[in-house]
Amino acid sequence: MSLMMSLSTLVATRCRNNSQNAAQHYSPNQMILYHSCCLLVYVTLQIQQSSLISAQNAWTSLSHVPCPFPPFSSAQKSWDWPLLKLKFDNVMSAAQSPVGPARLLAGASPHSGDFLNAISCSSVGTRIDNS
Repeated sequence: MSLMMSLSTLVATRCRNNSQNAAQHYSPNQMILYHSCCLLVYVTLQIQQSSLISAQNAWTSLSHVPCPFPPFSSAQKSWDWPLLKLKFDNVMSAAQSPVGPARLLAGASPHSGDFLNAISCSSVGTRIDNS
């Protein structure tokens, strides 16, 4: 939020400072184009700031998790992790007996499904019979 304000202030200041120097070197048409571009950038940044705030508010109200703050807000993991943790806690708390969470944790552990990639061979002992 404050980043967008500082960017828009920076753009406005740069445009104002550069226009004083540029008036000596450029034609009136070029100056009009320059000021139009500066205004467009400034307005775009203002619109993006309001859109960003409304998007963050919508995300927080729907997910019931606060938005990540910069510099972590640019990483997808920082947005996904709180939601995944919330869903994981919901699934673990919904288990009827202690066996349920144990099965979930065993199935989610690394290499729990490695047997699915094993080559079935009777001489090695990796072939499973129908019995």
